[in-house]
Amino acid sequence: MLMAPVSLLLRRTVLPDDVGVAVNLVVFLQMGAFLMLFVASVLRDLGWGSLVGADRVLRWVRDRSKGAGAAAAGQEEGAVVGVILPGEPSRRAFLQNVFNLSMVGTVGTLTGIGYHEAHKKVGLNRVDVPVRGLPASLEGFTIVQISDTHIGPSLKGDFLEEVVETIGGVDADLIAVTGDLIDGYVPAIGHEVQALSRLKAPHGVYFVTGNHEHYWDAQAWIDHVRSLGLTVLNNEHRMVEVGGARLMIAGVTDHRAGATLEGFASDPHKAAAGGEGADLRVLLAHQPRSATEAAKAGFDVQLSGHTHGGQFYPWNFIAGAVHGFSAGLTAFGDLQVFVSRGTGYWGPPMRLGAPAEISVLTLRRA
Repeated sequence: MLMAPVSLLLRRTVLPDDVGVAVNLVVFLQMGAFLMLFVASVLRDLGWGSLVGADRVLRWVRDRSKGAGAAAAGQEEGAVVGVILPGEPSRRAFLQNVFNLSMVGTVGTLTGIGYHEAHKKVGLNRVDVPVRGLPASLEGFTIVQISDTHIGPSLKGDFLEEVVETIGGVDADLIAVTGDLIDGYVPAIGHEVQALSRLKAPHGVYFVTGNHEHYWDAQAWIDHVRSLGLTVLNNEHRMVEVGGARLMIAGVTDHRAGATLEGFASDPHKAAAGGEGADLRVLLAHQPRSATEAAKAGFDVQLSGHTHGGQFYPWNFIAGAVHGFSAGLTAFGDLQVFVSRGTGYWGPPMRLGAPAEISVLTLRRA
C-alpha cells in the first residue's frame, strides 16, 4: 500500500516517463489485488470462524445427548470426531489450505478479468432523464457526457482517440466533459488530449475541472482545454436557444477547488446568476456532492462523475456511502442527478462490476 504514494512521488520527480508508467502499472495492479485479497481474507475468517463455532456447539450437543460416559470413552481413545469439520488437526489444516488457495486463485482470476474490463472498448450507456415541465422543443435533447478519463500514466492519447470516435457516431446535441480529464502536467501530456479538438456538437462542448486537474496545475489545463475549442465553465453558464426554449448549461469548479486555487471555490449559485429566464437548468459538477447547493440554486439536472461507480469489487458497494451518490440517475428532490461511472480509471487498472461508460443522456418529459 505504501508503494502507491511512493511511486507517484517518483513519477513526479526522478523517474523517466516510460519507467514511471511501468512502475505505476505494477504498483497499482498489486494494490487492486491486495484490496480484494484483504476483503476476501476477512470473509474467509468470518466463514471459517462460523464453521468452527458451529462445529463446537454441535459436538457439545452430540456428546451431551450420548451421555458423559460415551464422551469420556471417546476422549480416552483420543478420537475427536467433528460434526461439520474434521477433528484431526492435520485434516483441518489441509481444509484451511484449500480455503486459502481457493481465495488466492479467485482473487488472481478477478484481477485478470478486471484488467481486461478496464482496457476494452468503452461502451455507451443510454439513459432517459425525466424532467418536470420540460419544454416540447427540448424533448429528446441529447447530451453526451464523458468523465474521469484520467489520461496520463496508463491511459494515453490512443484511448481518448477511440472515445472521441465513438462519440462521433452519436447524434449529440451537446457534449459535456465533467472533470478528471488528466493525470499529469500540460508540458508532459498536453499532446495526449489533442483528440478533444475533434469533439463537435450543435450546442457546444463544455468542460469543468475535477479534483485531479487541481493536482496538476489547474490553470494551465484550463488554458489548454480552451485552446482545443472547448468552453470551460468556472462557476458560470451559457444560454442556449433550442426551438424557442432557453437552456442554461452551467458549470462549477471542483467541490474542493477553493482549497488549492484562490478564487476557484465551487459555487452553483454564482454559476446560475443572471439565468432567471431559463426554461431548463443543467449543471456540470465533477463531484456529485454539489447536488445540495445545486438544488438550492434551482437546477433541474446535474451531471457528475468522480465516484467511478466504485470501479471494482467491493468498493462499488461502498462508493454511495462515501460520496452520497454512487452511479446512475437519482432524484434529489426536484433535481435529477446523474453520476457517470467514468470513462477511464484511476489507480488500480481494473474495472469489475462497474464498467466504464460514455453516457448518452436524453431529456424526456416526466
